[in-house]
Amino acid sequence: MKNKTLRIILDLVLIVVGIIFLVIGIKDAYNFYIENKIEDNVRFKKSYASVPKDNIYRYVTIEEADEILSNKTGLILLGRTDDPWMQVLVKPLNDIVKEHFDTIYYLELDELSNSEKKKVDTSPIRTRLEDMELPYIFIVKDGNILGEIDKSDLIDDEFEGAPIEYFDDEHLIELENKLSKIAELK
Repeated sequence: MKNKTLRIILDLVLIVVGIIFLVIGIKDAYNFYIENKIEDNVRFKKSYASVPKDNIYRYVTIEEADEILSNKTGLILLGRTDDPWMQVLVKPLNDIVKEHFDTIYYLELDELSNSEKKKVDTSPIRTRLEDMELPYIFIVKDGNILGEIDKSDLIDDEFEGAPIEYFDDEHLIELENKLSKIAELK
């Protein structure tokens, strides 16, 4: 009987100690994650070398992008890192938009998991993208879409060069005017 009681007490002490170590381990792992979480602008710079480290891009989920479309104000950019036009567009877009907005909300479509892809199919964003070309931009004010711009709106049909050659001074001014006019920013 005495051995049984001692064994139960020892088991309870081991369980309590185990729980304490588990809680400490979870807390330390969480703190490590928070301290080492890469900020969006740094993460974006890693994917798009042309933008400065202090860029205004912020990654959003499909749900967050839908929320912005529903009742917020901002510019949402949808794209893929493997798209050469995205690689060229992000720097001038950052330079132009930072004069008007604090953030460009970026939904990166190439990193979606299968479950997230299913969410895209039922998302208000997906219904607008069915016939559009990426990159794609929404300009939203208080949940009202003021403008939508896709690749065909950004690039002249006659242009046959490489994407890196496209955004000269003339095209940058045209892009800025288009964005400013749509969003009534000027």
